[in-house]
Amino acid sequence: METLNSTEPHYIRCVKPNSLNRPQQFENASVIHQLRCGGVLEAVRISLAGYPTRRTYSEFVDRFGLIASEFMDGSYDDKAATEKILQKLKLENFQLGRTKVFLRAGQIGILDQRRAEVLDNAAKCIQRRMRTFIAHQDFIILRSAAISLQAGCRGHIARKIYAAKRETAAAISIQKYIRMWLTRHAHLKLYFSAIIMQSHVRGFVTRQRFLHAKEHSAATFVQAYWRMSKVRSSFLRYQTSIVAIQCLWRCRQAKRELRRLKQEANEAGALRLAKNKLEKQMEDLSWRLHLEKKIRVSNEEAKKIEISKLQKMLEALNLELDAAKLAKINECNKNAVLQNQLELSVKEKSALKRELVAVDELRKENALLKVSLDAFERKYKTLELELMNAQKSRDETMEKLREFEQKCSQLEQNEERLEEKLKSLENENHVLRQKALSTPFKSNRPGFAKSVSEKYSTAITSHTDRKTIFESPTPTKLIAPFTVGLSDSRRSKLTAEKHQDNYEFLSKCIKENLGFKNGKPIAARIIYKCLLHWHSFENERTAIFDSIIEGINEVLKVREDDIILPYWLSNTSALLCLLQRNLRSNGFLTATAQRYPGSSGLTSRTGHSPKTGRGVQGAKSSRSPGGIPQPSSGGQWDNIVKFLDSLMSKLRGNHVPSFFIRKLVTQVFSFINITLFNSLLLRRECCTFSNGEYVKSGLAELEKWIVNAKEEYAGTSWHELNYIRQAVGFLVIHQKRKKSLEEIRQDLCPALTVRQIYRISTMYWDDKYGTQSVSNEVVSVMREIVSKDNQNLTSNSFLLDDDLSIPFSAEDIDMAIPAIDLDEIHLPEFVSEYSCAQFLISHQK
Repeated sequence: METLNSTEPHYIRCVKPNSLNRPQQFENASVIHQLRCGGVLEAVRISLAGYPTRRTYSEFVDRFGLIASEFMDGSYDDKAATEKILQKLKLENFQLGRTKVFLRAGQIGILDQRRAEVLDNAAKCIQRRMRTFIAHQDFIILRSAAISLQAGCRGHIARKIYAAKRETAAAISIQKYIRMWLTRHAHLKLYFSAIIMQSHVRGFVTRQRFLHAKEHSAATFVQAYWRMSKVRSSFLRYQTSIVAIQCLWRCRQAKRELRRLKQEANEAGALRLAKNKLEKQMEDLSWRLHLEKKIRVSNEEAKKIEISKLQKMLEALNLELDAAKLAKINECNKNAVLQNQLELSVKEKSALKRELVAVDELRKENALLKVSLDAFERKYKTLELELMNAQKSRDETMEKLREFEQKCSQLEQNEERLEEKLKSLENENHVLRQKALSTPFKSNRPGFAKSVSEKYSTAITSHTDRKTIFESPTPTKLIAPFTVGLSDSRRSKLTAEKHQDNYEFLSKCIKENLGFKNGKPIAARIIYKCLLHWHSFENERTAIFDSIIEGINEVLKVREDDIILPYWLSNTSALLCLLQRNLRSNGFLTATAQRYPGSSGLTSRTGHSPKTGRGVQGAKSSRSPGGIPQPSSGGQWDNIVKFLDSLMSKLRGNHVPSFFIRKLVTQVFSFINITLFNSLLLRRECCTFSNGEYVKSGLAELEKWIVNAKEEYAGTSWHELNYIRQAVGFLVIHQKRKKSLEEIRQDLCPALTVRQIYRISTMYWDDKYGTQSVSNEVVSVMREIVSKDNQNLTSNSFLLDDDLSIPFSAEDIDMAIPAIDLDEIHLPEFVSEYSCAQFLISHQK
């Protein structure tokens, strides 16, 4: 039994696979029949109905413990571990015995399948790791082998490339030296042939230049003599005409001076008579003195001549005496002759003595003449002193007369002003008289209106016949009633004093530089407010406006500087704008135009005064560049730019409207254009290539200035330089001979006429490169056109007209100046000194 228990019985039943007894053949029906007949299938079925599989716990755990490795840590015994494994696999057909576990049929297959899956996964993981290790080792071996192969291949390839490059470098070096030798050989051949050709060409060109220079020098010599003769003849002709003009002008000046002296002499008759007497005496004395001087000089000359003759005679006698003595010693036989000669010499000596006596008498007479001459000189000096005193007295009387004339003129002006004021007061009185007559006068004194009307009726009616009644279109303010018993002279005197105070205040405002506030002139606003307060617009006569214009003219005459003119340009434009707006709003312009159709109006008095026009023209003419500057003086363009900068800064500093600034700048550039272009056409030394380059650089500076000044102030100034820009562009081009007349007129100089282009083409000469002007065909065509134009045109001038006027209207000023606030005014300190201007202080407070 022990042996049987220690073993495991197995039952073997043999089955015949086929009836043919051949290998690898299996008959299903025969095998199933054998198993069924042998009871195998029934035994299997019976076995399956129980627990055919029996395993001990240790065997079960050893075989299937790997399915649940988490229960194999030693904390469970074999039975518990077996139970946990079966529960994990969710098997139900099993039983646990005391030492074994019993499983139904099929359960062990599930366990084996699960075990096979676990083992399969473990085998796969081991295989994966092993294959990874083997692949890694193979990769390392393969990589090292590949690196070794690549290194060998690359070294072999590099050695081949190096050998090829070495061969290529050697070939290139050989080719380079061969090509260099061939090129050098060809270059030397070409070089020597070019030198030979150049030497021949240069010799020919030099000979041609020498001949041309010889011809040019000869032509220049002939032209110089011809121009010299022409200039000399024109100079002599101009000199004679200028001398004649100077003679006529001096004669006219002398006649004017003579008339003035005659008038002065007629005014001071007594002085003239005394002067004439003194002049006659002076002329007599001077004539006598001159005669005495002539006599004295003639006597002295006669004396000198006689004395020289006597000296010569004495010398001759001395010589003769010496000769006689020698002859007496040498020749004793000639004593008689010598004695006769001696007698003759004695006689001559006596005659000489007599002549010497006469000379002494003449000397005495000369002394007497000197005394008389000294007396005449003393008299002449006294007469000169008297004449100087008379002239001083005459000058004093003339100064007194001039002062008296000035006082008379001032009195006449004051009288005219008083008459104007009196007329304005009479007109006001007449208006008040009509109002008083038309409306009943409510008063406790009924005789007042009657007495006033009777008192002033004659004066008012006398003036209504001479002057029409002026009725203001604006509502007039109430005027204080007349004082009873006030005389006409008293009233006119008070009005004159009041107006004189007003004139003095306005003159003070005009003379002082009051400056600006918020970009608006203070003087113009103060004057306008005063005119409004004084009702100057309601009077028919505008004497106060005339005084304002005269005051501005006097200030411009006295202070002719660069600041006062822009200052008053800004003030007058603002004042004109304010006056025009006021008159337009109140209907004054239409009424005045109907009543005074021939007058120029207030606009011409304020905006177009002669002094303002002369100031603008003088500023432009005195500070604008005149003529074309020479290239050596490079600072001329800088001076022009500095002048433009200073002009712009002064105009903008005085808040001149941009409209005026544009007009002034445009006229300055127009003047530059006209001056430069006319100088280019008149002077041949200006019509050169170098001068064209110089003017072109200057125009570039002006263009920069215009760009910096902006269009608000510069306007269309750049377009004013069209003529000089196109002329300079024509001067500086090099291919003039290749240009046709149509190309020149359409592309280069569209603004220039054919006459001007012809003038520039004939006067042009290149002092820098020696290029020539336009072709002869173009010159001949232009000459024909110019000759045809000379027959048709009345004026043959090719110069530009110099028009320095600045046209504008009052409407332009009104549009250019914005609204002006009259409330914000900074009053000067002298306002408190005038009673007529106290309303300004009260209004400001």
